Amino acid sequence: MPSEVEPLVLTKFTRQAADLGAVYLYQEGLFVRAYNEGAYGFIHQVLACKPLRRFVKSAGTDRVVCGVPLTLLRTLPGFVQASQLDALIWRWPLAGAVDRVLYDAWRVVLPLQPSRVEATPALPVHSGQAGHLAQALVNQLLQFNLATSSPLAALNLVANLQQQWHSSQQESEVA
Repeated sequence: MPSEVEPLVLTKFTRQAADLGAVYLYQEGLFVRAYNEGAYGFIHQVLACKPLRRFVKSAGTDRVVCGVPLTLLRTLPGFVQASQLDALIWRWPLAGAVDRVLYDAWRVVLPLQPSRVEATPALPVHSGQAGHLAQALVNQLLQFNLATSSPLAALNLVANLQQQWHSSQQESEVA
């Protein structure tokens, strides 16, 4: 799957870097997001919103992103200037081109958000150790930072915890 995603991700960033006179907006679910220079241009010339800066392992660098609900985007003055490139991408022309020097200075002062908590491998449980597993699962849950995680990451964590618990129950029934 990463090989299918990478060309789209690279296109997002190369397209935006090559056209500093516009913001490229990408519909992702119910939200529309701008990346890197586009996020800077959107925040400074269209609508002030909160940017996030995260390290992207597959890209080997950090990326800046901002986003708003699609329903809000369509109500903004100036949205009529945006041209829809395809079903999920808009190009919103800016009043002035993004200054790369100002963007770079802004990007480096944004705090780098911690990586999302990755799923912890299931712990083997032998009969009589259900209490230890329960405590381990609670510890994983308490270590999860809900404030900096996406809803999908939270759902993945819950699914992982359930899978670990069900696996341990099946193993204890067999033993």
